[in-house]
Amino acid sequence: MSTPKRIERIVLLNLDSFASGAGVQKILRALHGKIVLVCSSQRFGGKYGSFFRQFRKNLSRSGFLFVIYQGLNLSFYYFLAHCARFLRRLGIPWHLFSLYDMAREYNIPFIEVKEINTPQVINRIKENNPDLVISFYFDHKIGRDIIQIPSYGILNTHTALLPKCRGPFPIMCSFMRNISGAITIHAVDETLDTGAIYAQVPYDLDSKYDILFHDRNALSQSADVLLELIAKMEYGDVIALTQESEGFYVSFPTKNDINRLYRCGIKLFSLKRYFREII
Repeated sequence: MSTPKRIERIVLLNLDSFASGAGVQKILRALHGKIVLVCSSQRFGGKYGSFFRQFRKNLSRSGFLFVIYQGLNLSFYYFLAHCARFLRRLGIPWHLFSLYDMAREYNIPFIEVKEINTPQVINRIKENNPDLVISFYFDHKIGRDIIQIPSYGILNTHTALLPKCRGPFPIMCSFMRNISGAITIHAVDETLDTGAIYAQVPYDLDSKYDILFHDRNALSQSADVLLELIAKMEYGDVIALTQESEGFYVSFPTKNDINRLYRCGIKLFSLKRYFREII
């Protein structure tokens, strides 16, 4: 039996966010000698439209509380991370780091992408000849041209039980559908959240904590599961299980979905807990 190839070159895909910040730090700290490129999604002004377009769409579809939840996770966090960079230059320490700052700290090349499947981005990834691509809280559907590049494929972290709870808001979906929590690491294929499962670990969902807290906590734990899996993959000590059940896909929540969560005592965010975490 041939010895599995070592994983020496990794490309990391991420959306800069409060939810993924702690987990990304773990990944970069553990794998910075192997990560050859960090690709950050340009959430605003890219494929999803401007900040104001997304604001109006989210407000109309999901309501004001969801807009605040998304704002705390994405735009406000992004603003605070850049403020923290400025303050550090003035000699004022602040532990909050943007994805760009984290990549720069480890001297890893960094690019921001509006659309991952463009020829320019595909060629940039090819040039780095990755053994593995990690999709860690990344918000683009990845096409075949990129999936075929790394010899170990693409691993995605999903903070819910697959195949029961596919979609972009897995923790929220788990609460809405009354499904037990889980961290799932799976292969990326050409459809969303349907690839073979490499690891699935139970995750405790507690309604006394808000969803944004669970997003961040579950992704931080996902990083640990992912790092352990990568170490096993190098020695061929993993089994990928096909998702046999059709499951279901839940996209953006409606206003009714959010209202049902609050009636059940489940909040989207806690400002007190959020600011305690970032400050």
